Amino acid sequence: MYANQYSVSGADVARKFDEAGVLDYLLDNYEALHTQGWRFILPLINDYMNNQKSEMK
Repeated sequence: MYANQYSVSGADVARKFDEAGVLDYLLDNYEALHTQGWRFILPLINDYMNNQKSEMK
């Protein structure tokens, strides 16, 4: 879903998610997120990745 929505390859998504720790974030917040739709979660993932980049600087 993410790759299609943002026109990136699956490999790029996997790399970006791994670098930012997105899967850990999703697992840690499963209870709050599992009832939300993709239109809510995809922008949330982008915000999380952007925040991770800011913290790395």
